[in-house]
Amino acid sequence: MSMKRTTAAFVLGMCTVAGLGVSSARHERRGQPQLVVTLCPLNGHLYAMSPTPMSWSEGLAWARSWGGELATVRTEAENEWIFGAFAGSRHDPRHLWIGLSDAEEEGVFRWSSGDPVAFSAFSPGDPSNKWGEEHFVHIWSPTDPNAGLWNDNRDRETGRFDDPIHAVLEIVPQRNRSRR
Repeated sequence: MSMKRTTAAFVLGMCTVAGLGVSSARHERRGQPQLVVTLCPLNGHLYAMSPTPMSWSEGLAWARSWGGELATVRTEAENEWIFGAFAGSRHDPRHLWIGLSDAEEEGVFRWSSGDPVAFSAFSPGDPSNKWGEEHFVHIWSPTDPNAGLWNDNRDRETGRFDDPIHAVLEIVPQRNRSRR
């Protein structure tokens, strides 16, 4: 089994155990900060936030290294849950990269997961593609007037007010296989 699959299986195994009464689990990789994985009660998917700010491209590579994708937001409730779980507070604000981008074709947004775009929560005036180079979507931090809504941004580690942008990892557990 590859390292990626082994790691994902370990994380999924930890959260399956944790899911019996605890909604998060911790996992460490040698030389890297601890990853806290949280089970979303709305959809049963696993989520984690990058330990440091990073660009969208770095976030996508980081999420895939854990066997997942940047978060795909399918409903308003899921968007609110991700914001509440990871955006921090007015005293420790974080913008959050999600897996939506129009980098392949301007104005045509796609999820990195390949899922169809069935929901969006762009703030008024967005997506704007300011400077012709905003192709990656994040959720505004709690200090922004558009807190919890989406913005298209350049591929960088900080957003408005130099608030850091962290990536949100999503792992969709495999459906239980039929019992033998």
